[in-house]
Amino acid sequence: MKHLLVPAAALLALAACNSRPANGFVINGTIDGADGEPVYFSYDNGTEFISDTVTIADGKFTFTGEVPPFGTHGYIKYGEEKEPHTGDNTKGLYFGADEINIDINKGNVMESAVTGSSLQAKSDEGRHLGDSLNDMRFALYDSIKVYPEKKEEYEARATELFNQWKEMQCDFIAANSDNYVGYDMFKIISDNIPLEVTKKLYDGLSPELKAYDKVIAQSIDAREKIAPGMPAPELKGYDPLREQEVKLSDLKGKYVLIDFWATWCKGCVMGLPHVKELYDKYHDKGLEVVALSKDYNINTWKEYISTHDMAPYYNILTYSDTTVDDKGNIVNDEMENRQCRFYNIKFIPRTFIVDPEGNLMTQPKDEEETDAMLKEIFGF
Repeated sequence: MKHLLVPAAALLALAACNSRPANGFVINGTIDGADGEPVYFSYDNGTEFISDTVTIADGKFTFTGEVPPFGTHGYIKYGEEKEPHTGDNTKGLYFGADEINIDINKGNVMESAVTGSSLQAKSDEGRHLGDSLNDMRFALYDSIKVYPEKKEEYEARATELFNQWKEMQCDFIAANSDNYVGYDMFKIISDNIPLEVTKKLYDGLSPELKAYDKVIAQSIDAREKIAPGMPAPELKGYDPLREQEVKLSDLKGKYVLIDFWATWCKGCVMGLPHVKELYDKYHDKGLEVVALSKDYNINTWKEYISTHDMAPYYNILTYSDTTVDDKGNIVNDEMENRQCRFYNIKFIPRTFIVDPEGNLMTQPKDEEETDAMLKEIFGF
């Protein structure tokens, strides 16, 4: 009988692999010329956001931990501190219970080479879905500048290509309904596809992802509740200029334009003069404005509304609990404390119009549609 002699190093490696939990991961990194410097890694372990730091030694570093059964997403960062999860010193990574190798590119961490993560490979596949379709779509828009007489034809074709791309994304989500890559793409596009398609894809998610989800189910519920003809979800808060509590429901009998905005949102601030034009034009005919801000600092918000001719509006914050710290920052910024979730607000500015019975009308997509709706309502 032959006896195989196994090198000690191999035995140690085998023991390390066998000791790793079924849902555990190992990230082995290499980086030249950085001994003694820190590398940072942050990720969602399914119940909380973990932040870890290790020191580079002999050009190497290692992170270990545990992930949910469907995997997760994290960020490896090396170099000077910048804005969170941005810049060329950060590498985003999708991973599961894998042994992953990453070779850090000091000049551009974002371009570091990663092997061993099947979810990262799936993410790369999903990121390039429909590249050829989008190339053709953008070429059509460029062609409009050369052949303006074909604008309608080219725009229709571009829309068709865009819809084909969305269908490819939906197919990708359905095929990856049990992992974080499919779920993450679903979160991104769920509000931009028909509600019935969103519900069907949600039904196909794995039980573990449904239990983890805090975004899509809430979005589906909100989208159903803000359909045209549905009662407008209540909004309320303290208006510091009127020095009183106000409620959207108190404005029944009037048409109400709800403007979701914030002082830090450049597009919102640029749109405020248009809101004022509409208010000045239609207020005497029965239009009110509720300006609901997503500002994080109550002092910044108060100063802005008091110095920018917003006193005629009903001004409130999105937060139900407006407790602040000594600098005026809202203490509780969790989604559950934001009234904008009832309107499925994922970006601002957003505008809604409520009829005198307190029901939502068709949501205008832009200023042009808002103008058209109010012109139809008031007759001028």
